[in-house]
Amino acid sequence: MATVSDLKSHVDEILVLLRQLVTKRQIRDPLAHLHPDLTGSQIHVLSALGVSPGPLPMNELANNIGASSPTLTGIIDRLERQGLVARERDDGDRRLVLISLTAAGQEAFVTLTDDVRLKVGNLLGCLTDDEQCSFVHLIGRIVGVMSSSSATPEPEKTTP
Repeated sequence: MATVSDLKSHVDEILVLLRQLVTKRQIRDPLAHLHPDLTGSQIHVLSALGVSPGPLPMNELANNIGASSPTLTGIIDRLERQGLVARERDDGDRRLVLISLTAAGQEAFVTLTDDVRLKVGNLLGCLTDDEQCSFVHLIGRIVGVMSSSSATPEPEKTTP
């Protein structure tokens, strides 16, 4: 497997492109026009809950979105005030707080998903069919490596 040093020119080029990509409003904040009062973190919570088969415990939800429990509590407080999520206690373990989407939250998630699907489709439209297939395949491989803890290489140490 190639090292980061071996791939330096590609890594540098990807970093430049990623920096340019995240400055594009349609990528960075795809739902600002739909839900101007939702933050990126709130959108992440809605997305995590929207793809979950049922309510999620607070600690699992915090882990899914990469937030601390205190941070997630504040996010949930605000989403609950907006009527997008609900808290409930687990019947088997009353210490567990489960979070689920309300009907309004589910509607916001569907709107979010439809909007993102449309935007991704428009972006993919600039690629040929073969390029689209390659792009999807390559992203899938990268996600697979990132998802596999045993396949994630240790960061290469660099000396100044």
